[in-house]
Amino acid sequence: MRIGSHGLNVIGLAMKDAFEYESLAQIDEFHRKPFAKRLAKIISAQPPGECLTVAIVSEWGAGKSSVISWILDEFAASSKEEAILPCVPVKDFNPWGCTGELALLFRLFESIARALDDELLTSWETLKTKALKLISPLASVATGIAESNGASGVGSAATGVVGLLTSFLQTDMEALRQRIKEKLVKSNRRLVVVIDDIDRLDRTELMLLFRILKVNASLPNTTFLLALDDQKVSSTIGAQFQQHDDAGRDYLEKIIQVSIALPAIPTHLMRRFVLGTIYDSIESAVDFDKDRLERIFDVLFLLRFNTPRRAKNLANAIRFSSGLVPGEVNITDLVLLECARQLFPTLYERIKNGWQYLDPSNGFSIPEMFEKPKEGTPPYQSWLVEAWTKEGGSAPTPRELRALAEWFPQSASIGYGMAATKTWWKEKRLCAQPYHWRYFSSAIVDGDVADSEVQSWIDRFKDSNSIEIESTLSPLRRDFGGHLFAEKLLRCDISADIVSAIVVFLSKADTKDNTESDEGGWVGLCANLVVAHLDHEGALELAAKVIDEAPLIWANKFIRALPSELLERKSQHQGGSPQSVLRVMASKMFQRLHDGAPIATEVAVDFIWTIWHFGNDVGLRNLLEHRLSTEPEFAYVVLASVCGRGVGEKAPRIWHWNGADSLRSLENLVHIGKFRSVVEDLARVRGDLSPTTDSRHRYLAPEELSGVFLESVRQ
Repeated sequence: MRIGSHGLNVIGLAMKDAFEYESLAQIDEFHRKPFAKRLAKIISAQPPGECLTVAIVSEWGAGKSSVISWILDEFAASSKEEAILPCVPVKDFNPWGCTGELALLFRLFESIARALDDELLTSWETLKTKALKLISPLASVATGIAESNGASGVGSAATGVVGLLTSFLQTDMEALRQRIKEKLVKSNRRLVVVIDDIDRLDRTELMLLFRILKVNASLPNTTFLLALDDQKVSSTIGAQFQQHDDAGRDYLEKIIQVSIALPAIPTHLMRRFVLGTIYDSIESAVDFDKDRLERIFDVLFLLRFNTPRRAKNLANAIRFSSGLVPGEVNITDLVLLECARQLFPTLYERIKNGWQYLDPSNGFSIPEMFEKPKEGTPPYQSWLVEAWTKEGGSAPTPRELRALAEWFPQSASIGYGMAATKTWWKEKRLCAQPYHWRYFSSAIVDGDVADSEVQSWIDRFKDSNSIEIESTLSPLRRDFGGHLFAEKLLRCDISADIVSAIVVFLSKADTKDNTESDEGGWVGLCANLVVAHLDHEGALELAAKVIDEAPLIWANKFIRALPSELLERKSQHQGGSPQSVLRVMASKMFQRLHDGAPIATEVAVDFIWTIWHFGNDVGLRNLLEHRLSTEPEFAYVVLASVCGRGVGEKAPRIWHWNGADSLRSLENLVHIGKFRSVVEDLARVRGDLSPTTDSRHRYLAPEELSGVFLESVRQ
């Protein structure tokens, strides 16, 4: 490469094939261009004849390469000014792969020769041609020796080849070195040799490069400009001498005359840069809570971002991880978790393995402790603080503990209510146990329910018929599990019309073989959907539709699962008139009992209870007396209807006799004297006896109630 008669030449000894100017930062985020400009002018103004080694030092990723690129830009710009020596950057030097000092020196002089003058380049090409002519016959000799002596002779043959080549090249290269010195003195130009990414070399390559620098430190009008992590390099050199880092630093001081620290980045500028890269990587996120992110990030992670490269790595990680489970995690928590993964790996592992502390029933999170302080340290806080202290060198401050508690409320010293846990579910937070593993598995694993699948199921009610919807119900039950699917469904934004459609559909699908044997899988879900999404008028309208279209037993359980105030479910015995929808349901149940069809005990008990509270109590008394006269064993049903609710999950249930309270309730349903005669006849025929233990403290099967009742009457 030919330049003018006056100029400043820059030799780029980079760890890359070439300086990639297009990939370097074009925007001076941290106001370092003035630093690069001043440093370039100082290098240009070095006294004639002086050879100096200057190092720009900082840790990896702090921006040394960007500063070097701006220095080169300044050299290029100054070449247009007559008063300042021009600069021609050379990009074809690459020390990677050099297996010896001679090979590295060979490459160095080739770059210098190409930069300085065509005459030197001609001399260089002549030297290289001679070397190639010599290498060919020597290689043939080495091969012949190896073939005649076997594999063991290869090493000595190769050594001989290298020795002859070294002897030949060193003589001519020394002559070339002398011509380069003379050229530098006569041309009155300064040669700037830029060496970047030195800290990426291994120990052998590093020591080789420094020996080359030391040997060539006598070149006049030359500046070696190095960029390195001095701590990393000192540690590597110290290991070479099997000593501490101090030995490495002492060695560097013999090579480097001037060491300049890269300008530090003010915290507010680093904050702007890091958050900017984060926002660029998640610009399409719709559920991103910028305020919550910044509150937690500023306290826990900001001061740990001491290099721009860490910010770039974070942005790249977020861009990929957010695309693995789109719409299935909270983006704010995902960003914070990626910060922990990069800056606090031990804390990250603790968060991953601490999912058991996220259970709302664990530790400090039970509802009755809501907003109540508790002595001691929450177990999840201890779990996180231990990791933080180990990695950060000191225990978290009170401010840091508050930030951790905002991220993970389970680490706070106060409890929280179930309403809070529902909010975390809806927001798909990392602190919500059902969402926890999504952040680490990057998938919807077995036992989980994808939110998109739940939403897709809801959307079917907008444009699908009942047959298409019903075909999806069984897979949902089998794959998702009723509880998790129900919880996810409750957190969706659903219109009143869709809620009504879902409840009516599930009321019909929640029976088996067209019988009245309630599976009980969706009653609670439907009731919760109504509470979450419908007002009083909407709930009444839906209740009427369910009573009209759903199996009667399912409708009854659904009505009883709703809060009393939502339907104004005030019975006729509470001084008011029940809602018309409840009276309609009671009338339907009355008719079913009147028909005399066989009904399971628990179903009949529910019917009697509903009719008594919301229907015709006089008609019910007449109906029960008629059934007892034609079907004496119906007495077991009547007795069960005045007991405490059973605890059994499947029919037949078991019941709790409440003594005098049960007798008073029974008097509202039947004539006690007539009923006693029916029960005594049953006892004589069937031998029903009261239990031997105190009946007031145990649950009973229906057949046992007859003996308990007779005992209570006698008392």
